[in-house]
Amino acid sequence: RAEFVVEMSRLRAECRHAGQPFCIVLARIDRYEEITGAFGSRIGALLRRVTLRFLRAALADRGIIGPFDDSTFGMLMAATPLADAKPIAEQVREFVARCAFPVSGDCLRFTVTLGGTEVAGEAESLRVMELAHAALQTAIDSGEDHLQVFEAGDCVAFFRLPGRLAEAAPL
Repeated sequence: RAEFVVEMSRLRAECRHAGQPFCIVLARIDRYEEITGAFGSRIGALLRRVTLRFLRAALADRGIIGPFDDSTFGMLMAATPLADAKPIAEQVREFVARCAFPVSGDCLRFTVTLGGTEVAGEAESLRVMELAHAALQTAIDSGEDHLQVFEAGDCVAFFRLPGRLAEAAPL
């Protein structure tokens, strides 16, 4: 986590100097502890690898991905407005939701919940992390398989409907 925060601070400084936006999105594997408890650490490692691959594929060369904790990754997107980060995050959520693994004669499916924010101006790294974590926690509290973003300091919920993403009223 410390390396992630150092890299975020470096990218934030570059964006601040250039007058560009900066987005951070946190992606948490839902029920990670429950799944690893039931199926073992090898399955937990598999979920992490698959999630990381989906994050890399969706982000391509538009940012940096790093581990945040055992079940959470962060996507750092320099020079990226939130409007451009939301479809990337939604693509990850959809990719993961379609994934299934044969495990112990069953079909294991998992989801990710994402939270993110755009930061402009002089916000400190700690404040950036607080906003991203607050967005993630709000999404977690809303239920699994959600995307949550903070726009201009206001929390706006985005939730999944069949085949599309809908916007709710500000929270």
